[in-house]
Amino acid sequence: MSWTRRFLVVWLVASLWGGVVGTWPVRAEVWQPVQLTVRDRGAGRVTVTATWQGVREGNLVLRVAFDTHSVDLSGFDVASNTVLRDEAGRELRLLRWQEEQGSAHHRSGLLVFAAPPAPPGRLLLVVRNLAGVPERVLVFEFRQ
Repeated sequence: MSWTRRFLVVWLVASLWGGVVGTWPVRAEVWQPVQLTVRDRGAGRVTVTATWQGVREGNLVLRVAFDTHSVDLSGFDVASNTVLRDEAGRELRLLRWQEEQGSAHHRSGLLVFAAPPAPPGRLLLVVRNLAGVPERVLVFEFRQ
């Protein structure tokens, strides 16, 4: 087979393969919310900020910071009081809380959740029982 014919065969296969691959669903690693960082209003004198870190190895990662100048945050159990919900109300399983900074007034770290199988319309980060506030909701909206 001449090199021209080999080239045409390779080009044809690559073109067909690209057409098939182009129809597959978007991979979770490229999900991008409209806003990368969302913040609550500081109820109970504690501000919660969440920053989208993306989907890594099939897990959804958020960086969360808790900041105050008047409340002791050291006793707050982040893992048992934080959930992530999709727009249908399903809770995504928290895999781990990885604390990066911990003090009485400033705590931050990574929340790692099992990613949903498809990009959602929105995700709700729910923080419960922090500084006398039963529930705070931070919303990540996604383009459809």
